[in-house]
Amino acid sequence: MDKGAVGTPEPCDWCGRPGQVIEHSYWEEDGRLAYRDPALCSVCELLHDADVGDIADAYYEQVPDFDVRLTRFEAGLADRWREKVRRGQRPPQAADERPPGFGYSWSTEAEAEL
Repeated sequence: MDKGAVGTPEPCDWCGRPGQVIEHSYWEEDGRLAYRDPALCSVCELLHDADVGDIADAYYEQVPDFDVRLTRFEAGLADRWREKVRRGQRPPQAADERPPGFGYSWSTEAEAEL
């Protein structure tokens, strides 16, 4: 299996514990790729998934600064991804690569139907 491929064992990008590469891309609103396919341990993967659904509700109720912690976590993963890109361990964002639906507008579609 190629280094950096989904499922490859690697140290966690956040805490350094044993982990594995997961399939995930995080895009900024401007269409810039913040990071892709982080290596996460099982504990950090829970935090990574904690910003949606019932898990998120429980975290937000119990941890007053959860949004701040999650922002730091995401920023750390983005820093680590850029470092891996510089070292050739992850591919960079392609010049024509954009997130799914980027630039799509409901109003543009409605106008085209008229």
